[in-house]
Amino acid sequence: MDGKRAGTIAVTGAVLLILLVLAAGCGTRTAGSPPAAAPRVSSTPLPSPAPSAPAVQVTIVPLTATPVQYQTYTDPAYPLTMNYPPGWVTSQPGDCSPRDYGRTTCNIVNFYSPENPAYRIFSVDVDPWPGSSLEDYFNDATVALSRNYAPVSGLRPTSQYQVSGYLAYRFDFVKADNSVEIAVFTITPDYRAYIFTYNAMEDRDFDTMIKSVAITPAATPAV
Repeated sequence: MDGKRAGTIAVTGAVLLILLVLAAGCGTRTAGSPPAAAPRVSSTPLPSPAPSAPAVQVTIVPLTATPVQYQTYTDPAYPLTMNYPPGWVTSQPGDCSPRDYGRTTCNIVNFYSPENPAYRIFSVDVDPWPGSSLEDYFNDATVALSRNYAPVSGLRPTSQYQVSGYLAYRFDFVKADNSVEIAVFTITPDYRAYIFTYNAMEDRDFDTMIKSVAITPAATPAV
């Protein structure tokens, strides 16, 4: 009886020992064993980005103003040429009479804008015998104009000018009807005074006309 029990205990112990060894082999990987393969993860491919729209090319075309075709006036009696706007008309009165700037001069040409009745007039007078220097001539003229009109010192002070390359002086004043008038005086080397008047405020037409004046006087007279 005791022998059988002892044999049974021995068998049971051996079985338990075998089970323990098998359990250890399953739970522990030896150093030489290959690593367990990583589980595969199925991935959904990302959608391809939509193709970008082609760049729009913008061509900038510069605006070019149509040049104004000015007309050219050439005086038949005096060495004067100048430009005037299209649509304007000219007259050549030729009358010589006292002017409001205190001199007797000859009105050789007038340019009239087409805007009647509020038209603009650009006039050219000539004084064949100025009798003084440009500075004295201009001072006498401004004194005479200031007797009847108000100088526009705030709007446009007395200023030096260049007309056809010659020194000139300008005087702006307000007339009795509250209109502004411009007067520009110069004396050429052949000792003639040219007076340019404009019965309006300074504008592009006035600037173009006064800058286009070309006077080709005769040689300076011998003293």
